[in-house]
Amino acid sequence: MREEWRYVTFADVARWSSGKGLAESDRLAAGRYPLHGANGVIGRTNRALYDQPVITIGRVGAIGEVHVTSGPAWVSDNALVARPRDGVDLPFLQLLLETFDFSSIRSGTTQPLITQGALIRQRIALPSPAVQRRIVDLAAVFDRAVTETFSLADVTSTALVSIRKSIFSLDAERAPLIDAIRLRRGYDLPSDARGQGSFPVVASNGIVGTHDVAIVHGPGVVTGRSGTIGRVFSVEGGFWPLNTTLYVEDFRGNDPRFVRHLLTELHLETFAGGSTVPSLNRNVLDQELVFRPSVDRQVAIADLLDAIEGVVVRAQVLAERCRAMRSLVVKAVLSGTHEIPTSYDRFLDGAA
Repeated sequence: MREEWRYVTFADVARWSSGKGLAESDRLAAGRYPLHGANGVIGRTNRALYDQPVITIGRVGAIGEVHVTSGPAWVSDNALVARPRDGVDLPFLQLLLETFDFSSIRSGTTQPLITQGALIRQRIALPSPAVQRRIVDLAAVFDRAVTETFSLADVTSTALVSIRKSIFSLDAERAPLIDAIRLRRGYDLPSDARGQGSFPVVASNGIVGTHDVAIVHGPGVVTGRSGTIGRVFSVEGGFWPLNTTLYVEDFRGNDPRFVRHLLTELHLETFAGGSTVPSLNRNVLDQELVFRPSVDRQVAIADLLDAIEGVVVRAQVLAERCRAMRSLVVKAVLSGTHEIPTSYDRFLDGAA
C-alpha cells in the first residue's frame, strides 16, 4: 500500500444509523421531501429524518444499492445510513460503498439482509483527502463520458425514429402489405428437440437458442406473432423461427433490410387481436397500405437508416465499455496499490 494510505474500517470513515419506518398517513404524493427506501426514492413526505445529504445503502430487498440524498429526506428502515466523518469526502465514501462486495456479509435465507454491525467491521483502504478528491474526479470523468455517450445514442435514436417515420409516411407508391411481402407462421420446436448446431432459433422476443437444422434460408426478417409483439429482427443466415413468430416467407423482390424498417415503422403491436392471448391479426395487417418504392430507392433508404442505427448501437456499446472501464479503474485505485498517473491531471482538472 502507498504511504498516503492506511487501513481502517467502515466504522472509522462514517457515522452509521438505520432508517426509520414512516406511517402510511405521512406518505404524501406532493410531499416536500423525498422518501428513500432500499433502492432509492420510493415516495414523498413532509417529514425529514435527515437535514443534510446522506448515503443510503439497501439493507433488505435491494441489498447493497447505494444512493445519495440530495438534501433533507426521510430514509425508511429498509436502508442503512452513512454520514462521512471528518477527513472523508462524501463522494469518496460513496465510491467505497459502490465497489464493496455486500454479498460477503449477507445473512439470512428466507429474507436475506445485511446488518450495520457486520458492515462497519469491514476493513478498507483510506487515502489522504487530496488523494480522495483525485479518485472522485477520476470517477467523474468516466461518469461524464458515459452520460454524454448515452445521450448521443438517445439523440440519434430519436432522430432515427423521426426520419423513418417521415420516409414511410409518404403517400406515393403505396400498396397493401400482402403485395409487398408474404408472412408465414413459424414452426414448433420444443427445447428438448433442438440439436447442437449453429442455426439461430428465433422466438417472439429474439434469439433464444440454436439448432442443427435451418428450416428457413436467410437473410430473414422475423417478428413476434404472440407473446412479445412489435419487435422486428433481422437474421443473416439460415434459422428456425418458432411458432410464436411470423417470418417473411417471400420478399417479392424487395430489399430485406428495407422490409425490416418497414415492419418496424408499422408498430405491429397495434395490430394485435384477442384478449386471452393477444396475437397479430394478419387479416388486417395484410391489407395495410405501405410505402413500396423501387428496389433502388429501397436500398438507398436502408443504407441511410442502417447507418444512423449503427451510430446508435456503437454509441451504446462505447458507453457500456466506458462504464465497465470505470468500474475496473476505480476498484484498482481504491485498492491503494495503484497511483493515478500525473498525465491524467489534464482530464481531472476538467472534472473539478
